[in-house]
Amino acid sequence: FYAIILLMPLTGALAWFGGVEASAAVHRAGMLAIFVLLLLHVAGALYQHFVLKTDVMRRILRPEKGG
Repeated sequence: FYAIILLMPLTGALAWFGGVEASAAVHRAGMLAIFVLLLLHVAGALYQHFVLKTDVMRRILRPEKGG
């Protein structure tokens, strides 16, 4: 995931300023990969909450005030 995050600005700059079409293709693939990972992350959180009935979402949204 972090490799994709680091490659996105590099490939975008090469495509934008250098006109490198291969870099633009890598940039588009990275965009799709990030979008898919985001959807999987949200689906996993919803699965934890509604199917497994864990309190992960509650702990994220309302953390305890102690330390």
